[in-house]
Amino acid sequence: MHALIDRSSVCHRNLEGLAPYFRLLAFDWLGTGMSGRPPFKADGREAAEAFFVESLNLWRAKMGLEKFILMGHSLGGYLSACYALKYPQHVSHLILVCPAGVPEAPPEVSDRIKVFVHPPLKMIIDATKTSSLSRPC
Repeated sequence: MHALIDRSSVCHRNLEGLAPYFRLLAFDWLGTGMSGRPPFKADGREAAEAFFVESLNLWRAKMGLEKFILMGHSLGGYLSACYALKYPQHVSHLILVCPAGVPEAPPEVSDRIKVFVHPPLKMIIDATKTSSLSRPC
């Protein structure tokens, strides 16, 4: 999930190293990139989060994804964390890259979180492969 003013195609060079190991799907947040431009009528943080989180969940359902690894950068990281908190049954792994507005893990999930600071690509691949929750597509 890309940052505020980006689009999914900006990340293509970062994703090339993951492509041999995973089936990768890119998503443009509503109002960015090649996505639709529905009216945005949110009047606060919770309504804005719901606008984006529900659009991601609709996309997930239409793509037929029951459970997936979700990676988000900057604002995309913040919204990905919001999604994972609301729909944990659909997220096997959550990877946050410089997430905006996410200072620390909520106490109720902190024991399930592995933190990597500037992880090499191999660490990301190894961390997701060793879990019983996911496997490369």
